[in-house]
Amino acid sequence: MDISKYLSNIELPAVDEIQVKSFLASKGNELNICISKLWNEFLLSENKKIIAVADTHDVIETHGRASLHELQAEPADIVMNTEETIQKAQLLSDEEEVGTTEIKQSDTDIMTVDTNLQPDNSPKEDLKEKAQNEELALQIKNKFITLPNGKVGQPYNFVFSAEKIGLTEIEDFWFAGLDKIGLTFDTANDTITGIPTIAGEQSIQLFLKRKGWTEGKPVFERNLTLTVNPDPRSLWQDKLSDKNDPYWKPDFASRFLKVESTGILLKTERKDVVAASQRGRSHAHEGIFRDDDFGMDYDKNTNWYIITVADGAGSCKASRKGSQIACQTVVNVCKSQLESRHKDFEQLIRELSKDRSDANRKKMGDALYGIVGTAVFKAYKNIEAEAAKSGREVKDFSTTLIVSICKKFKFGWFVGAFWVGDGGIGIYNKNTRFLKVLGETDGGEFAGQTRFLTMPEITQPAELYRRLRFDIVDEFTALILMTDGITDPKFETDANLLKIEKWDELWADLSKEVEFKDNNEKSAEQLLKWLDFWSPGNHDDRTIAILF
Repeated sequence: MDISKYLSNIELPAVDEIQVKSFLASKGNELNICISKLWNEFLLSENKKIIAVADTHDVIETHGRASLHELQAEPADIVMNTEETIQKAQLLSDEEEVGTTEIKQSDTDIMTVDTNLQPDNSPKEDLKEKAQNEELALQIKNKFITLPNGKVGQPYNFVFSAEKIGLTEIEDFWFAGLDKIGLTFDTANDTITGIPTIAGEQSIQLFLKRKGWTEGKPVFERNLTLTVNPDPRSLWQDKLSDKNDPYWKPDFASRFLKVESTGILLKTERKDVVAASQRGRSHAHEGIFRDDDFGMDYDKNTNWYIITVADGAGSCKASRKGSQIACQTVVNVCKSQLESRHKDFEQLIRELSKDRSDANRKKMGDALYGIVGTAVFKAYKNIEAEAAKSGREVKDFSTTLIVSICKKFKFGWFVGAFWVGDGGIGIYNKNTRFLKVLGETDGGEFAGQTRFLTMPEITQPAELYRRLRFDIVDEFTALILMTDGITDPKFETDANLLKIEKWDELWADLSKEVEFKDNNEKSAEQLLKWLDFWSPGNHDDRTIAILF
């Protein structure tokens, strides 16, 4: 019997077979009683009309040529539309006409009874539960269930609730297939946790039991997909640079400069220096060179520190050599100039500490120009000479440059500086939250634009002098020089270089990896490791030098 079509004809549409089965299982007894009653009433009515017609004509004709005996003998084969049939029977009875009863062919398409079906002798409760299970299975199959994406190496935590996604009949559930990717399911709090180890689309099985489950009853299963994204770092290759290149230098470098305390009776504590430079991921991926460089020195005779960092322009073929020449030159020239001038220079510093008048500041600026300015100009000339020697243009050696010279006195620290290009240099005190940025960054109109030492206008006397900075400050936590490979991810904008909060964050981040204590020779290795930090979109060479 086509139940769905029958229900549709009496304006009870039922397109879900599971729902129909459940309805029949639940209401079977009531349906049997009701249909039997209606059938008996129908037969009684039909018999009366048939007898009345037979008394007059003795013959009954039907559209299907069926005899009265055939109609009575095989009632299960009769095609029924209950409402139409009753209406027709009433019409004949009321009019009491003698004629032919016609059963239309269209009526036979409404519902049929299959006499070949075997009677269902199973308990009604079993049929009901089976229908309910089939309905729940379909519901689970069609339910929108997703697991949030994970990332290799990153903690994963997801609480799954069957009730929240509409599966209110579920009493218990668990997952299979998680352990192979480094995850586990905690049944106590229904949480998937762990650190994914394998990237890709992973097949996970969800198993569910309905309320009141006992042994032998079905366990429902649903296949799910958990997407684990790869660690972005794993996508970067680390190709060695060409050692046969005439301007080759190591892909990374680090150095620790230990400075012993001075004095016999009253020792003066001296700060140490640590620096590290690492080729950026973008360069390593292509197997090209590290363009950054650094230099440092401490003169035991004069107690002067010299620190410098430089960033060769990535678009210039020989910039790695330009940064190297600049750093080496300023360290050597500054050291030489301080050896010969330090007494006069230090006397000016003492006078400035007592009287910071414009006149004394002018004398100090002139003296600093004679030391640092001379070193910077000499760096440019040495690059110019290398360009001529190699048959290249000076701009092929383009590089930024940050230089600092400093010394501790009884009245404080003198710090002098020169800065051209991007990056940054600052004096930072964690305890007092003091910050002194020694210059201004040369930002261009577009990202990546800056100014370089190799630009002719930079070494003009007035421009070079304008870029000099100096100050006398109290004790500080660190003097930090860095290229844009550090400032871009850590400060993000030029304006942020002036915010103490950003320097606090930088120092806190550095201190997680580097132990800033006296005579820590491991600090160079630690700082180099710190340079490998991950920052999306920031994969340039990174160089930093710290006096601490």
